[in-house]
Amino acid sequence: MTGSIRRGAAALTLLLVAAGCSSTVGGSGKVGVTSAPSTGTSRDFPSGSSVPSASVPTASGPGSSGAPGSTAPAGPSSAPPPAVCAKQTDCKLLKSWNVGSGYLVAAFSAPSASSGVGASVLMLARDEVPVYWHLIDGETPGELLCKVATGALRNCVLVDYVGAHAAIAYPLVVDGDKLDIGKSVGTDTPGLHAADLDHDLLVEVYGLNNNYKPDYASGHVQWQTWQRTTDGALTSTGCGPLATSAPPVPTTFLTGSCDFG
Repeated sequence: MTGSIRRGAAALTLLLVAAGCSSTVGGSGKVGVTSAPSTGTSRDFPSGSSVPSASVPTASGPGSSGAPGSTAPAGPSSAPPPAVCAKQTDCKLLKSWNVGSGYLVAAFSAPSASSGVGASVLMLARDEVPVYWHLIDGETPGELLCKVATGALRNCVLVDYVGAHAAIAYPLVVDGDKLDIGKSVGTDTPGLHAADLDHDLLVEVYGLNNNYKPDYASGHVQWQTWQRTTDGALTSTGCGPLATSAPPVPTTFLTGSCDFG
């Protein structure tokens, strides 16, 4: 790791720790609509305050295993951030969630690594030490929602915006000192959101699609929902009725037919 990147990692860690006392549950950034209480505590980074009652935090932040009943490796080693985050001012925190047992998941907005519209950066930290980073170039992060389900399954959904008329959602699972990133789902509007629609503490997705009939400006829209399975995948359950403007957001899974043009 070069000196500049090393200094960037240190600066980011200091920034996150300093911000840890400034947010309450709900935190900063956009959070998907959900009426179920979250067992993941929103923080602007490592905070020793409340975490899921089923877990025992070490220090305040990220640490422990993603597998049920497993033990976190001792003494986390700091992973270097991507080059786009080498400067503290370049990598802006969107949202972070303290998911217990010393682990914290965070999403940052960063400059593009290839002169594109921007980049979405994921970080996993354990005991306030960043242990994993992942860069998604050409996308802008919009939402991050995390929950802790039965069996200490620390799961999240990251929603990224792609251009003016599209969004992508990535299912995430904390697996030891890394994030497992599952197959993404998407919409052809920016109206894609993370939520726990069935209150099982598995983070799911709902989004608005346009049927482009006859074109985007004149097309009808409908909500679509995706359910999170125990293996972490997001599977479409169906769609709601077509309308000329966005109907009320779904509060449960939709099962109607989908018209994608």
